[in-house]
Amino acid sequence: MAGVTDQLIRLIELAKKAARETVAALDKRDTVGIVAFDAEAQKLIGLTPATSKARFDRVLATLSADGGTNIGHGLDIAFEMLE
Repeated sequence: MAGVTDQLIRLIELAKKAARETVAALDKRDTVGIVAFDAEAQKLIGLTPATSKARFDRVLATLSADGGTNIGHGLDIAFEMLE
């Protein structure tokens, strides 16, 4: 079981790194938001100017692997943010 937990931790850290690198590549004309999901989904940051890089880093740092992958609900929230 520890191997599964270690793998989940590695995967969430890779996802957080990818998100940080994506935000770093954006400029002031771009907007970005963060939706987290495990068994449930929630909007952590609505669409915000990409210049708020420190805020995004703080929110990403709080994310952890907690089981579940309700990506469908996460995508629903993301689509609502874009409407």
